[in-house]
Amino acid sequence: MPNPASGLPGVRFAATVFALAGACSALAADLTVTVENIKDDSGQVLVGVFDSPSGFLKEARFGKRIPASGRDAGGRIIVNFAGLQEGTYAVSAIHDKDGNQKLTMNLIGVPSEPLGFSGKGNPTFGPPAFNDAAFLLPANGAEISISVK
Repeated sequence: MPNPASGLPGVRFAATVFALAGACSALAADLTVTVENIKDDSGQVLVGVFDSPSGFLKEARFGKRIPASGRDAGGRIIVNFAGLQEGTYAVSAIHDKDGNQKLTMNLIGVPSEPLGFSGKGNPTFGPPAFNDAAFLLPANGAEISISVK
């Protein structure tokens, strides 16, 4: 007996689309970033997610701005990035106290606003390399913490 849907290309197309959508959503991972040590309500917290060494600290693949006034009593803000692909990422966080949407530096080029990085990305001098801040985001997602200093 022939398949009754075989003569209906729209039905086959819709079934294929729904099957692919289900497969793609299974590949999506959620990343939860807890930014710690936010000392006051001034400005905003900028969180950037980077997926390659070439764009690290230049162009975030994903980014969010959260008012610092949203911090909890412990000085933490939780930021969620949903639907990322499994892979290697690095994250930066800045407490942008003056609200200018970038890291403010003093006259000699040293950051004057609290910042932090994922992984082992908190060097004494200069920004970290991507590989130092990188971590693997598995398919089932991850939670990381960054302390801004």
